Amino acid sequence: MKAYLEIGFPPVVESYTSEITLDRPYFTKAVCRDGKLFNYLTTTWKFNPGLKSNPYSAIIDFSVDFEFRSIFHSKLANIFFDRLV
Repeated sequence: MKAYLEIGFPPVVESYTSEITLDRPYFTKAVCRDGKLFNYLTTTWKFNPGLKSNPYSAIIDFSVDFEFRSIFHSKLANIFFDRLV
């Protein structure tokens, strides 16, 4: 499937499109393919059972790998990186 997403802090808000791959309930991967904002962007979620004492819990491994296309967006992200994380 495709997802239309936005990233940023007003007044700088950008949009992009990602292709989503699912292997429910274990894995989700999103890859930005439009190339306008990022040279590359891949986010991955891996879902595993959580606490035995809580059947509604889960352990989630999340990773993101990206590079902004513009130096402006890269510098702006570095300023706000701690808040983003």
